[in-house]
Amino acid sequence: MAQTARAAYWRREAWRNEGNPIAEPFVKGGDLAIYGGGCFDFAA
Repeated sequence: MAQTARAAYWRREAWRNEGNPIAEPFVKGGDLAIYGGGCFDFAA
């Protein structure tokens, strides 16, 4: 997060998805039961 803030981005939203598994094909260990993400905006 510190690198993101130094690059003049701010976090608009963060989310965590539990109980809705995701599987990435062709990625070793790509089956996750919990994953998260976020939305960032450039602070111009």
